[in-house]
Amino acid sequence: RGARTVLSAVGLGSRNLESPEQEAAREEARLKIGQELAGVEESYVENLRAIMDQFIVPLQIKTDGGGMGWREVGGAPLPPKLCETLTVIQYLHQQHLSFCGELSSSIGQWPQLPYENRSVKNALSRLTSLLSGGYATYCGNYNDSLLAMKSFSKSNLEFKELLKNYRRKNNGKDLDDFLILPVQHVPRYKLLLEEMLSKTSPKHGDTAILRNAISKIEVALTKVNDMMRQTEQSRQIVSIQERLVGKVVPEMVGTTRKLVKTGRGELQRQGKRVDVTLFLFSDCLLAARDVEDGEEKEKKEKKEVEKGGKMKMKLLLSRGQLGCIVRDSGKSGSQFGFKPVPGSKNGEKTSTLPFTTDPKWGVYLETEQERDAWMDAIAQVVPSTSVAVASPVPSSPRGNPASIASPSTPSKFGSIARRRKANRP
Repeated sequence: RGARTVLSAVGLGSRNLESPEQEAAREEARLKIGQELAGVEESYVENLRAIMDQFIVPLQIKTDGGGMGWREVGGAPLPPKLCETLTVIQYLHQQHLSFCGELSSSIGQWPQLPYENRSVKNALSRLTSLLSGGYATYCGNYNDSLLAMKSFSKSNLEFKELLKNYRRKNNGKDLDDFLILPVQHVPRYKLLLEEMLSKTSPKHGDTAILRNAISKIEVALTKVNDMMRQTEQSRQIVSIQERLVGKVVPEMVGTTRKLVKTGRGELQRQGKRVDVTLFLFSDCLLAARDVEDGEEKEKKEKKEVEKGGKMKMKLLLSRGQLGCIVRDSGKSGSQFGFKPVPGSKNGEKTSTLPFTTDPKWGVYLETEQERDAWMDAIAQVVPSTSVAVASPVPSSPRGNPASIASPSTPSKFGSIARRRKANRP
């Protein structure tokens, strides 16, 4: 044990203390990792080729200058963000085709070479260049290109049919399933290269390049994780958008909009109360009623909401108008609502969204804790320049606690369950 400590201290490491059998086993494991890396890369290149052959090439045309451009689909040009992503796919395919060939050739020669000459240095140099270039661009455009593609497919029947044909040719897989592949591929590099590094001697020439590649992958993974969070946010908002029906359907999908909070409550407007689902975004608040309404269908409605049933918009406030939301001062404390301040007209309008604002409305929740959680979430998205201050305990202009259930009637709200029971025949 003392000899091992001394040898490690002077940099000889554990490799010099391995038996011939242990060294042979470690080198065999390193070879298998290299072969697995080559196999994964070959499969990845095939998937990129499928995108190229079945989707990208049919959309390309020769330009007057002799280069390649994008043809119109259904008489309309492709969205620029989608074109950028498809262009990067072409670049990644070309680069990975070269990387795959070089990697497979190098690893294929390993069994005939001594250990110190078994190297993937040249191939990994190409990979690190890709990670800091092509993948950074791809991650930056990915989310916007998906939104652009979904929007374009809704308004362009020919493009929608093109996506359907692509799905039929690929066993029901959408183009989305293939466009996510570059993003999913980066973590696999990290796992395999870390394994290879663990089986590589510190004195081997690949050690430094492996550590550099892993470092570049970790930087790329940070961007990938940020992008995946944005993509998940966008998918949630797209799902909400698809559930909205009716004469007035606001456009909820936006490149900077984020979903902050969702929940159930009751909306009171013009003397009526309806069950609604609340959606708080980073720039607006949406209240929507399930299409199947009625007290006797309450359980069924809640199940439909969980499954993604259709909804109709009942209320929509801009980010500036959220500053006019106040909490109820009644004994139950389970309500919040809208109270414009003097000199404003339904709050500050800072969005192009359609407004259905009514000063006489309120949202009823089951408990004070739910109400307070909503007020805290709303306070986080209200701009500092709002016309009203969203303080923890807001007050009316005269300094008295503000109540919005009725301008002249004190608040007396019971729990939702108790009110429903009392109202039943």
